[in-house]
Amino acid sequence: MKKILLTICLLLTSSFAEKYYDEAISAYAKIPSDPNEEVSWLEPYDKTYLPYNTCSDVKDFEIVRLQEMVKSYFQHKEHWYSIDHFHCLVSIVKITYRVTCLNKLQYEGVSYLFSDAHKLNEAYSSDDAEEEFYSHAHSWQDKPMDFLSETGVYYDRVNPEFSGYGLFDLNGVKQRWISQKVAYPDWKYMGKPGKKLAKPILFVHGLGDDYKSWGVTSTVDADKLCENDAGCAEMWPSLCEENFFPNSSKWFLQKATCTDELKKKYNNYKEALLRTNDEFQKGKVVKYNLGSAPDIIARNQNIYITDENINNDGLYFFQAPGKINDDKRWEEAPLDWKNANDPSTQSGKLYQKLEEVLDDFYASSSINWRETPEAIVDIVTHSQGGLVVREMLRGIREEGASSGPENPANHIGRVVTVDTPHLGAATAAEDSKSITEKYPGLGKIVDDLNEPENHDLANIKVSLDYTDWLTDLGLVAVNSLLGWFATTAVVTSDYEVNMKGPYLGPYTISLNVDPLGPGSVDVDIMKKDFLEDYREQANHTRSIGVHLYSESKFMQNLNKGENGSSYPKKPNGDNLEIVPLYSGNTKVIVSAALEKIAENLKISCPELDDNDSKVACVSLESYLESKSEDFEDMAYSMVDVDDIGLDEDLLGILKSLVDDWLANSDLIVEAKSQKYESEELGIASASIPELKKPRKFEFHDALAPWETVTHLDLKMGNMAASARQGLDIACALHVYCDELLAEKAGVKLIYLNDGSVGLAGDFDLSPLYLAVEKQGSRVSDGTNYLEAVYEPGVGSYVNYTDAEGTLKHDVVLSSDIATNPRLQRKGSVITVSFDNQSGKTFSKDYTMAKMASQATFSIIANEGTSLPRVVIGVGNASDLSSQVAPVSPTAWKKNKDVFVMHREARGDYEHNTSRPRILVANSTDKDIKGFKIAYYFTADPARLPMVEVDYPQIPVTLENLGGDQWRFVLNAKDSVLKAKSVFPSLDGWQIRLHYNDWADFDHLDDWSADYNIGIPKGNRKIVVYDANDHILWGEEPELFKSTDDGVVDSPKGVLSWKDSAPWEENVFKPQVTVKNTGTIALKDYHAKLWFRVPEGKTLYIPADDWYTPVSNPSLKNIGENVWELDMYFDTYMLYPNESVIEGNIGLHLTDWSKFDKTVCGIALLDSEENVIFGNIPSVGECKTYNSPSLLNVQYVWKN
Repeated sequence: MKKILLTICLLLTSSFAEKYYDEAISAYAKIPSDPNEEVSWLEPYDKTYLPYNTCSDVKDFEIVRLQEMVKSYFQHKEHWYSIDHFHCLVSIVKITYRVTCLNKLQYEGVSYLFSDAHKLNEAYSSDDAEEEFYSHAHSWQDKPMDFLSETGVYYDRVNPEFSGYGLFDLNGVKQRWISQKVAYPDWKYMGKPGKKLAKPILFVHGLGDDYKSWGVTSTVDADKLCENDAGCAEMWPSLCEENFFPNSSKWFLQKATCTDELKKKYNNYKEALLRTNDEFQKGKVVKYNLGSAPDIIARNQNIYITDENINNDGLYFFQAPGKINDDKRWEEAPLDWKNANDPSTQSGKLYQKLEEVLDDFYASSSINWRETPEAIVDIVTHSQGGLVVREMLRGIREEGASSGPENPANHIGRVVTVDTPHLGAATAAEDSKSITEKYPGLGKIVDDLNEPENHDLANIKVSLDYTDWLTDLGLVAVNSLLGWFATTAVVTSDYEVNMKGPYLGPYTISLNVDPLGPGSVDVDIMKKDFLEDYREQANHTRSIGVHLYSESKFMQNLNKGENGSSYPKKPNGDNLEIVPLYSGNTKVIVSAALEKIAENLKISCPELDDNDSKVACVSLESYLESKSEDFEDMAYSMVDVDDIGLDEDLLGILKSLVDDWLANSDLIVEAKSQKYESEELGIASASIPELKKPRKFEFHDALAPWETVTHLDLKMGNMAASARQGLDIACALHVYCDELLAEKAGVKLIYLNDGSVGLAGDFDLSPLYLAVEKQGSRVSDGTNYLEAVYEPGVGSYVNYTDAEGTLKHDVVLSSDIATNPRLQRKGSVITVSFDNQSGKTFSKDYTMAKMASQATFSIIANEGTSLPRVVIGVGNASDLSSQVAPVSPTAWKKNKDVFVMHREARGDYEHNTSRPRILVANSTDKDIKGFKIAYYFTADPARLPMVEVDYPQIPVTLENLGGDQWRFVLNAKDSVLKAKSVFPSLDGWQIRLHYNDWADFDHLDDWSADYNIGIPKGNRKIVVYDANDHILWGEEPELFKSTDDGVVDSPKGVLSWKDSAPWEENVFKPQVTVKNTGTIALKDYHAKLWFRVPEGKTLYIPADDWYTPVSNPSLKNIGENVWELDMYFDTYMLYPNESVIEGNIGLHLTDWSKFDKTVCGIALLDSEENVIFGNIPSVGECKTYNSPSLLNVQYVWKN
């Protein structure tokens, strides 16, 4: 019994001891202690964190501090017979550690180890013993890290009196963190997938322009404004007498008798009327043009361009204020800042626009931008627009405005300046005094614009000779070619051409003929102003842009200061982040101008009165054409240049203009000014981090190397407007794309073939996706693969094969965050990043140990959607032949392997027939088996044009291309074009074009007639195709392009039709041909035709007697018996370069009376019902479609 009592007493004593021990250490609990209580992240943090609120996986673990504390406590020991009191000590070890969770954020935790209790051996010891015991107690002290072993054992080598700590269970700690709730930083705004960007972008246009220059269509239509405007109504009668006919909402021109000057005045007034319109000033749009920056940004960020979204998607457009001046022309407001409440200047209105943008963008979110510094707006500017931003910031800072987030100017993020004259523009100089030393050629041009002089510009001697090209083909020269006999004195004459006038026109051209025999005769004098539009544009731009000259008061005020002090700052004192895009070589303008002059001269030649003058005119035109860039290597020009005498001053001016100015400018602004780098001002990207490294239009140059990017949209030659370079602008706004391009060594644009490229070794690539919906990148070696995808409604995810070859699926982000996936490879590790437009990046690493070093990189998108042709980044293509720059679509001009000779053989008194004579020549050493020749012309569709090949016979088809546009095709598919030969002969095909009723047939301005006046000449507007429909020679009309020469893949196609039963008067059997001329598949597309049913008649609508295996046709009366035939191709895809013919459709009236087969419109629509070819006519246009004067202007060829 005593033993039992003793045992109980001992247990009680132990229990009491543990109680006091536990109380002593109770305050030291592990952190975190509750898996459901969120742990806050550590600062600073990885900005690429993932939005996971559970740790899920400990990616990294680090002990950052080891501390020890000795604590004393008083312990009572109860006996059954008494109570003893002891002084006790306990050693507490504090282990502070950090874990990195799956979300890539770091969190801190604390664990404790406790020693066994250490007490005095006897109760109530002496005071000295008690004091000595207490001296062992101390607060936290740092301990060496190696006191804690890798196995979790703590041992104090200095003071080893404590023991029994237990183990630090590292695996247990990590296991607890897996289920631990964690916090992550708030997201300010991540956009609305499919509907809205994550941050707004504001576009600011340039000098004398409007926001349509960005490639958008305004909600306000200038023609409709004009219909209801008294000013327009007042101007109409004075323009063209009675030659305009109103129809629906448009005006159509019957005869071009209006003077150019009056038409320009009218158009200038209409432009001013539009820009002063209140609705237009709001910058609202209805369409983003293909390839424009808004289009690329919207598609890249997965924004659906719908009527609901387009003005709510985060893209905004600034329109400068202004007025209609006394000349009834647009006059934009000055740039100069007045104050924050004055929108009468451009800088003042921009400030208010910023506030409007921020209010509108964040209105649907919980963010109050006035309290949120992170809420930003990016800006894209063209030309002067960049200076408007800078002037606004200069003025607002000078005014002493708020430096807090309530100031909209403090929310400006990145500013992309496109061809902005940061340091001024030499072309804005009022005279040549200050620019002649540096740009003497430009100075002369400026002086000549100010005070035009009549210079002796050129003296050219030319003679007509068509035998050289025959000799080169190994053929014997003949006296007759295409039925034209070269035996007259005119042909063997030498022609002296003298040109006088100001440098940019107008010109006086003297033609002097020296026939066989003594003496010379002045044949004619022509006064032509070929460059009038460009000269007037130059004068107008200079007159409204004088403030842009570097020495002007405005520019001096903007660039005042040294050592970078004039660099723009926001009101909060932060430097503005600027990304300069620049273009710096426009030498091509000279050859483009020559080609423009030649083209206009060609149109003028038929106006001359006699054959001598016409022949001499053609000689000059051929000479100028051969000297333009596209024709400088022309081997088969008919013109021999005996001598050319250019004015010495002109030679010097041209040399200086090309070498000093055009080689270093975008035509308007010098490259140095666009780059915004100045030693004098102390401004350079190397010294100001916020000024990013200037970059050229790399995407454009890679995709269209034959084009030159210029400041303006000149619509001349192979030139492209800088404001329309959507890919480059989108990259400059995309932080990672831009950083790759500007900062990373070895970065380049890598060409893709159908969205793929083979790569060797490591890479770091950032695609600019072009398709809405699924966007992704994949890398595969054929066995192992990894793909990163964003898919609306699904989210951002990774599919990959693990080490065992098992397919894994990892959802990284939910679908409420839109991202752009990208891949980076370093050895066996592939980093997957998902970029949000806000600048937020989510990334994870995947180890692909079995992935071969040679792998294929591919873009993932839904079938039939646009794929990028290039991807930016670092990487090495395994097949170097895949990295060849694309060839110009007009390469045939230089190759001249195949070419066409043509003359119009119509007699002087023949008015109802066109007689094209055509031959094809092969200059190569190889035979060409199978080819076709297409001749494009204009004819009244209300009549029936006919084509007849008199000799030699060849199959010919006649096709309507929509409206009044036609072509006939000579099909030589079974013929061989022999090497070094002509086909069919030097006499050519003898062809007749005429109407069925033999009405007058006007042919001169037809596309393929090319203003030929009866002299054999090379014709680049008659097109030769090989057996696979590839162009061997010739240029198609803009409306009927069979190849896609754009820099962005898009649905493109052409549509033609013919009546498959022309002999049946009471039955109409339209047959359509659709050809995919783009680079992506056409799916769910429509081919539509519109026709009329006579008043009082009824169209028979068959139920099931049509045989259309690849389309679903339907008929609809769109009003007033105008019918629409819609052939919906929803079964099969039409892949690039494929064609489909569909048509076994019989249409007739219920009474079987004679059928009006006039087609008043055709159109090809893509799956989103965008018109990609043709035009949708209105009921009114179809009802009045019995006169070519009422044709839609879309179908007028422009030369």
